[in-house]
Amino acid sequence: MPRILLYVAFAISSVACLSTSPTGYESAPKELFTAEERTQLHDPDQADWRDARMYFWRAQERLNEMLLSLDLTSLDAVVWGDIKLTSNQKDEMARIAAYGVELAQAGVERAPESAEAHLYLAATTSLRAISTSRFKAFVSGLGGDIKKGIHRSLELDRFVEDAGALTLLGKFRAVAPWPHRDRDEAEESLLEAARNAPSVQAYLLLGDVYHLQERFDEAAEAVSYTHLRAHETKEE
Repeated sequence: MPRILLYVAFAISSVACLSTSPTGYESAPKELFTAEERTQLHDPDQADWRDARMYFWRAQERLNEMLLSLDLTSLDAVVWGDIKLTSNQKDEMARIAAYGVELAQAGVERAPESAEAHLYLAATTSLRAISTSRFKAFVSGLGGDIKKGIHRSLELDRFVEDAGALTLLGKFRAVAPWPHRDRDEAEESLLEAARNAPSVQAYLLLGDVYHLQERFDEAAEAVSYTHLRAHETKEE
């Protein structure tokens, strides 16, 4: 289960058509923020990348709660395939994703040369995956939007947010459908992320890429690092 909680909000796909995004944080999904919190947040037209980052991680927390309510019988199906949420959960994630993209787009408009802004636009766009299939995301062109945001972030600062753009690129290349899938590039991106900004997430994803390639010894080595790193972080 912990591996699911780390990975799944980075799933690369998106819903082809979402409802109109709300305006103003007073309309932000109530599942994510209390009434008091909403009064302290920026409206989308005043948002920057920090608002998008905060929203993205809060949305992941909500997603984790949803996953814990499911009867998950196959880890690979959840991590590398389409997530089978209930209809109500899909509707909720669609609303959450739409609002997150609105915030992130505002952040890019306010700071077009910010690597963080482009990273979180790609990341919030990827949240839409939870409410649809990867195929629908492909035909709607959202995969291209995600890739564009990732590459712009890399151009501006290759190791921004603890190599978050490289990690997201690795996930994207590992799971996206044709023509975006390239597991060799996924491996290269995750290795670069792990070497320059070591994180549990990068090594977990790298381990799964190795597993998909049937390189089981390397997969075990990558995953074993995550336990060591998690223990070191706990002691700190």
